[in-house]
Amino acid sequence: MKKYTQNPKISVILPTLNDEKFVRTTVESFIIQTYINKELVVVDGYSKDKTLEVIKNVAKDNATIVMAKPQGISDAFNCGIAASQGEYLYFMGAGDVFEDGDSLENLMKGTDPVIDWLVAGQIRRVTQFGEVMYTTTNKFQKWQLLYKMAIPHQGLLTSKYYFEKFGLFDTSCRYAMDYDLLLRAYNDFPEVVQKEVVVARWMEGGVGQNETAKVIEEYQRIRNKNKIAPWWLLNIIYYLSKWRYGIR
Repeated sequence: MKKYTQNPKISVILPTLNDEKFVRTTVESFIIQTYINKELVVVDGYSKDKTLEVIKNVAKDNATIVMAKPQGISDAFNCGIAASQGEYLYFMGAGDVFEDGDSLENLMKGTDPVIDWLVAGQIRRVTQFGEVMYTTTNKFQKWQLLYKMAIPHQGLLTSKYYFEKFGLFDTSCRYAMDYDLLLRAYNDFPEVVQKEVVVARWMEGGVGQNETAKVIEEYQRIRNKNKIAPWWLLNIIYYLSKWRYGIR
C-alpha cells in the first residue's frame, strides 16, 4: 500500500548564469504546467545580463530565486535542493522546456515519493533551433549504466528520500554529476518507475559540449569510485569509449 496520499510537491530546480537568451521559454513551460503542487527554484550565479528580469517578469511570484556563487553546476543543484520544499526534485537548464502543459501531471500519476524514488519519462534532444535530434525510449535497464548515463535528468523525478540515503551531488564532478548520483546506488538500485511520457526537450550545449575526452575521463573516475564492476571490465569500457570517439 502506498504511504503518501496527497499530491506530492515537485521542486523544479533551475541554475542560471547570463541565460537571458534561453531562460524565458524554460520558465514559461514551467508556468503552464497543469500539475498544481509545484515550485520553481532558480539558483542564479549573479547574472550580469537580463536573466533575472526575464524570470521575474514571466514567473511573477511563482519562483524562489536563490542568489549564490556556486562552484559549478553540482554546487548549484545542491543550493537548489537546500532551498526546495518538494517531495520530488527535477533538474533542468536554461533552454530546456517541458514537452506539453501536462507533462508533469502525466509523469506524476500514481507515484509515491516514499516508495517510487526514481520516476522516469522520455526526452527529446533538440538543437538550439528546436530541431529534434532524437527521442529516448523508456526501456531502461540497470546494466546500461555501466557505460552511459541512461536516464537523462530532464526526464527524471528523484524523490528527496533518494538524496537522504545517497547524498547530494558531488561538487568534484563538472560534467557527469547526475551519472555519479545514480552510480552510488548501483549495487542497491531502487526500482525505476518508467512512464510512456515525453517529459521535456533537452537543448544541446552545456559544459560538456566539445569536451568529449574530459567527459569520458570523468565517467571512468566515477565508475571506479563507485565500484560498479571489476576493474578490468571498467577498463575495457573506458578504452572502448575512447575508441568509439577516436580519442587516443
